[in-house]
Amino acid sequence: MADKDEVRVEALVDHRGDPKKRKTLFFRVRWVGEEPANDQWLAWKEVKDLVLMDAYIDQHPKLKILK
Repeated sequence: MADKDEVRVEALVDHRGDPKKRKTLFFRVRWVGEEPANDQWLAWKEVKDLVLMDAYIDQHPKLKILK
């Protein structure tokens, strides 16, 4: 059962930082039902376990080292 205050991720839409230095990696997150203006940059450690991450990495070959 989902927490009533839980916000779900719709998509990972961008990234910045050096994949070889995970502490520098941030991902722009789009939330379900929110406009792009409400996107947020979250650190790798906050998004690494998202189901969407595998597909995002597959679409961005430079991130393959994260797998």
